[in-house]
Amino acid sequence: MFAIRPPTTLSTYALVGSGAAMNARSAAKSAQPGTSDDSTSTASAATTGSSASAGGPPASSASATAGTGGASSASTSAASSSSAAGSGGGANGGAGGGGGAGGSPTPLFVQVAAGTGDSCALSNSATVYCWGGNGGGALGLGVTDLDPHMKPTLVPNLNGVAEIRAGAGYNCARMLDGTVRCWGWNKWGQLGDGTTKDKYSPTVVPGLVGVVSLDASDGGGVDGAHACAAKLDGTVLCWGANAFGQLGDGTTVAKLSPTPVPGLTGVATVRVSEVSSCAVKTDGALYCWGRNAKVLGPAPNSCGDGQPVSSPMVVYGATDIVAVAPNLDNNCAAKKDGTVLCWGDNGLGQLGLGSNQSFCSPQPVPNLSGVVGLAARHYHTHAWKADGTVYGWGLNTNAQIGDGTTIGKGSPTLVSLTGIVDLDVGDVHGCAVQQGGALFCWGADNFGDLGAPTKNG
Repeated sequence: MFAIRPPTTLSTYALVGSGAAMNARSAAKSAQPGTSDDSTSTASAATTGSSASAGGPPASSASATAGTGGASSASTSAASSSSAAGSGGGANGGAGGGGGAGGSPTPLFVQVAAGTGDSCALSNSATVYCWGGNGGGALGLGVTDLDPHMKPTLVPNLNGVAEIRAGAGYNCARMLDGTVRCWGWNKWGQLGDGTTKDKYSPTVVPGLVGVVSLDASDGGGVDGAHACAAKLDGTVLCWGANAFGQLGDGTTVAKLSPTPVPGLTGVATVRVSEVSSCAVKTDGALYCWGRNAKVLGPAPNSCGDGQPVSSPMVVYGATDIVAVAPNLDNNCAAKKDGTVLCWGDNGLGQLGLGSNQSFCSPQPVPNLSGVVGLAARHYHTHAWKADGTVYGWGLNTNAQIGDGTTIGKGSPTLVSLTGIVDLDVGDVHGCAVQQGGALFCWGADNFGDLGAPTKNG
């Protein structure tokens, strides 16, 4: 059976056991003082319900089938964190590293990317480590297999990485030289190499240069998966599935290679969900496109009907935006002043407004300020603040909020992590990088997504 865990420090090279959750948190805080928060109690038993479905990414474990249950566990650990600081907040964080077994130093991480069934982290030496399921070659190790990889493993021949982004069974890396490499599952052409053949090792996305921001979507089945990149000249290109117009090229036809988004300029950051894409411009304006189920905001106070919007549209009421986190049927965005706006469907409390009322235009999230970054997926959202604290809200059936329960949260809820500088979430788990390079993960551990905890004491 697979486990649900509260925030747990990872050992990069060995699963050496688990200790008491409270001791782990205390040790982590004493090793790296800070002002952040993430889960405070052990997780309750829950059923994960997470797995590769028909038409989705390859199953990452022979025993992980639809409806796989998650056993509750208070597993955890405390790891030593070293001295390097991570880069904080928003679009581009980082994660650290280097080192191996036999006394080699533990990697120091600066950014993390949580996918569906696997996770990756960027080290401070510009290398990438991945762990979890390797179906379709998602871990970039040159092979594909069905066994969970519990230990974060160095991705071979991938150096000079600036940013790592995780999708559903595939991953993409933005390189320091502005090029992009992707690997893993490729049913929809989401690797951007002009084919639909899975790639077991990082593969150059041809013709894509000058990239400054990158994202890869979740997605399987009819929705598919796609990726987008913003370039230094402010333009955007997207590729992969396009049933909802999420590529923004005016069509609903999938593209196997990066395709320009016409008329969109001045873009600083791009982020995508399974069914939509959004771009933050340098002037703070926000544009989105794709499935319009209350989330694109094509006109003041208007609601979408779920139909494709295949060209970028400005989100009215969203100004001075510095970060955006698109989700399935709702979006959230952080403003320059540190406040957060959310809009769209709210049946699971995913807007963080303290109610289940849905809104078609951006609404301020109460009692949340100082935010520098957002991450969202599958009806849950996390925000981390300049002081290193973390808050989560929305769906929580797999303990993905990280508050030590499996009860959904309709308002931002403090998580017991400190000093957090980067964070990302998958469908049913999350991971965060602490100042100093330590890495924490929590939620459902279906495919080894959470990595191997170190022993506390």
